[in-house]
Amino acid sequence: MPYVFWFVGGTDPQVWAQAQQTQSIANIPANHSSQFTLHLPGTLQAGLEAMLVAALIWSAVG
Repeated sequence: MPYVFWFVGGTDPQVWAQAQQTQSIANIPANHSSQFTLHLPGTLQAGLEAMLVAALIWSAVG
C-alpha cells in the first residue's frame, strides 16, 4: 500500500518573517523542541488542503 510523509509548516508567519529579517531562521524551535509552538490555523488549513488535493488526484487516477 502506498503512503506519503509530508512536512507542513507550522511556524507563525510573523515569527518566520521576523526570523528572516534578522537572519535567525535556524533559531526557530523545531517540532521536537520543548520550545516549539504550532500556528494551528495555518497548519490545519495547509495540511487539510494538501491531503484533500492528494485524495482527489488519487481517486482520479486510481
